[in-house]
Amino acid sequence: MRHFRQILLSLAFLLSSKLFALESVHLYTWLEYSKGSEYDIILNGYIAQFKFSEKLSFVAASAVGVEQENHTGKLDSTAKDLALYPMYTFAKPDEDGTPGLSFMAGTVLPTGHNFLSSPNTGYLAIANMPIRLFDDRLSLLTQLGHRHIDVIDGENVDRLYWGMFAEANIVKEYNLFTNLYTGSPFEIDVPSLSQEYGFSYTQNKHLKYILLFGIQPELQGVNDAETTEYWGELGVEVTVDFLQD
Repeated sequence: MRHFRQILLSLAFLLSSKLFALESVHLYTWLEYSKGSEYDIILNGYIAQFKFSEKLSFVAASAVGVEQENHTGKLDSTAKDLALYPMYTFAKPDEDGTPGLSFMAGTVLPTGHNFLSSPNTGYLAIANMPIRLFDDRLSLLTQLGHRHIDVIDGENVDRLYWGMFAEANIVKEYNLFTNLYTGSPFEIDVPSLSQEYGFSYTQNKHLKYILLFGIQPELQGVNDAETTEYWGELGVEVTVDFLQD
């Protein structure tokens, strides 16, 4: 982990505030094993948030991995499509329970390949409302927005997007959380409901570890299938600040 942080700090230095006016970089990277009816997947995912000011930031996400076809055992590389989201924060949540508000709108481009990718293109606009309660022992995030999918060989799809995340501090730096949402905003073709459950350990304000289990319907095109996908994920959040507190 020390070497990982040194590499991240070196990259952050190259993207210094003098060059790009960056205030901070928040990176979430994880290892995931996903089991489905046709393919098993091992992947390494990345979600990076580049903060340029108290209000303006930019989010990018993707993943690379290896897929194994269950019937033949054939191995091949795979990659998720690239998600790009500018984000504007209108207000931050206060400790007294006053909610914050931010807005993100962008696209998911079909840049990946094989099982994790889609030939379609996704567009999302999402309002985020975070809330801090009980001296930060409980954090809530409500999301509401609209998803549009440009389908290559079929009718385009418009769907309501919603998400509800809750994280509770159990003891010291340990937390339990749950996440319910209508498919990842960082993917193009998604099911009607995704569920995640897990716990996290916060080492300090720059480093946080996450372990979770997820479940969702598999897909037939852009619609739910009768089969189910399961995954486990081990991740780490790293925040690098360019400005002193």
